[in-house]
Amino acid sequence: MNAIVANPDERLWAPDPDRKTSRDVREMFARVSARYDLLNRIISLGLDDRWRRRAADLAELSGSERVLDVATGTGDLALAFGSRLPRGRVVAIDFCAPMLGLARAKMARPNGPASTERLSLAAADALHLPFRDAAFDVVTAGFGVRNFEDLAAGLREMHRVLRPRGRIVILESSNPETPARRLLTGVYMRLVPALGRALSRSGTDAYRYLAESMKRFPDRAAFERLLVSSGFESPRSVPLTMGIVTVTVARKPG
Repeated sequence: MNAIVANPDERLWAPDPDRKTSRDVREMFARVSARYDLLNRIISLGLDDRWRRRAADLAELSGSERVLDVATGTGDLALAFGSRLPRGRVVAIDFCAPMLGLARAKMARPNGPASTERLSLAAADALHLPFRDAAFDVVTAGFGVRNFEDLAAGLREMHRVLRPRGRIVILESSNPETPARRLLTGVYMRLVPALGRALSRSGTDAYRYLAESMKRFPDRAAFERLLVSSGFESPRSVPLTMGIVTVTVARKPG
């Protein structure tokens, strides 16, 4: 696949040599999958579902879009979008089989938030999406892009499968910009590994990695620049809960 931007700033967007490989990340999340949802509810103080609903709101759906949810994990963001698509469809992908198993169980629940007729799951790597060009109207990711082995490459793949004028919606942890918010985030990032140790004996390394990945993730301005260098336009970031998380929306030109 040809690069979308001829001369991206490699100093900013080259893969981090200290970043764990995709295989390492997949194995870590497989180990914590059974406790993953519980830990997320505790760590987020029960706000994570609200954040996902807000991300779906900011997508400004008409109800008939084809949506791809990348790095879906246990499927919560895919379900949030599916509940808003009476005439559309969500395809949710992840490279961790135990996570997909949990997502499948959620989608099979009776009286769930979205019909399984409008939701499908597939095992796939976000850096090598098995879809044709311009296949989707919206591409989303919730707390997943920071785990990409190569963030810029992952965004270019999301751009490739998005139709012209389609939207990308990224819900991700962020680094707050004021001293008070940074202090709050510092406490949060110490809490994450501690809870991982308390609730998941095999998950200490995964939740230490989670905290470290939050620190490494670009700030809002830098992430918006990365989206532009990956071929998107008009990025807009909406901070939530004092800036602990951010929803970033951008469009593919066309």
